[in-house]
Amino acid sequence: MGLRHESYCMGCCAGLMLALLALGVMDLRWMATVATVIAVEKLGPRHPSLPQVVGIGLLLLGLAIASLPYLNLA
Repeated sequence: MGLRHESYCMGCCAGLMLALLALGVMDLRWMATVATVIAVEKLGPRHPSLPQVVGIGLLLLGLAIASLPYLNLA
């Protein structure tokens, strides 16, 4: 049971931890922002549309950064 839980936990959170590590090396403000979004999504009220809203917001932010590379969002 412990190995099953560990594999689920590693699969779920390993990507988030690697992203936070990379963001922390680049800019602490981005790391704090992403950590706050993750905390609100994990610990906040369970609304069915919250993951979709977060995903769409991150997709729009990624498109804005890709299309406007000289825009300083930091």
